[in-house]
Amino acid sequence: MLLKVCIPDSSTNYAGSTSWATGFGTTSYQGYSSSVLLQVAMPILTDNACRQKYGVDASTQICAGQYGQNKDTCQWDFIFYLINI
Repeated sequence: MLLKVCIPDSSTNYAGSTSWATGFGTTSYQGYSSSVLLQVAMPILTDNACRQKYGVDASTQICAGQYGQNKDTCQWDFIFYLINI
C-alpha cells in the first residue's frame, strides 16, 4: 500500500520535535552494515545548531541528532527514511 507524503513548505519549523530514522547502517565507525532494519528517535535541530555541529547550510537541509547520546544515522544509511510525526 502506498500512502501520500506531505512535503511542508519552507516556513515550517520542526526544531525540537522528534523524528525517526530507519536504515541498515553501521552501529560503529567503520563497522559492518546491519542485517536487520534499525531505528532511532532523534530531535530535529535548529538551523543554528545544524550549522555549528555539521557546518552545513541549514536552510536547505534538516539536521537531527542528540548531542552526547550517540543517536544519529551512520555510514550505509544512504537508504533511510526520516519521519516526523
